[in-house]
Amino acid sequence: MKILALDFSTLRRSAAVVDENGNVLSSVTQQPQRAGSPFPLISDAMGTIGPDEIEAIAIGLGPGSYTGIRSSLAIAQGWNLARSVPAAGVSSAEAIAFAAVEKGLRGEVEVVIDAQRNELYSAIYRLSSETFSLIRPLEILGKPETKKLVGPEATRWTDEGIIIEPNASAIGKLAAKEKKFGPPEALEAIYLREPSFVKAPAIRHA
Repeated sequence: MKILALDFSTLRRSAAVVDENGNVLSSVTQQPQRAGSPFPLISDAMGTIGPDEIEAIAIGLGPGSYTGIRSSLAIAQGWNLARSVPAAGVSSAEAIAFAAVEKGLRGEVEVVIDAQRNELYSAIYRLSSETFSLIRPLEILGKPETKKLVGPEATRWTDEGIIIEPNASAIGKLAAKEKKFGPPEALEAIYLREPSFVKAPAIRHA
């Protein structure tokens, strides 16, 4: 099985192809950018691998760029319509924790991701030599709980922070390990805020 993995949750979008054992066959990461088609990135990651060889898709569900995550979900849904390829979603926070393990970090770390509005998404994990475990689930905070921070912009909150971004390779490896593939329309972006809408005032007629 070949899994196409996508992470568009940050401005540094990435794509990778991973096999069923979690081996990364190819991986491409873009320089940070706010616009542009993702398909050249996907084409570069696939290389000589044909679309018929992709048997599953793994998506980074965030939290992060809502537009980027929706874009990757749309790609998974389109691929499924054309080729009946199932998909799996992976938390970007878990992908960061996984990347931290691969980077050699150990012990408790706080994964932090900018949530805008002077807030951050935060989850605490315990890292071992082989894996990670969740200590405190993802939530929105006004400031970090600890000083051992990892994440895409961890140095915003402390000089000791370690910059680690979610990436498609980590997304693909985690999806290959968990093997929870299903219909992509069942996947949803991770967004902890309650929806809030302001009702437009009624039209006044003279």
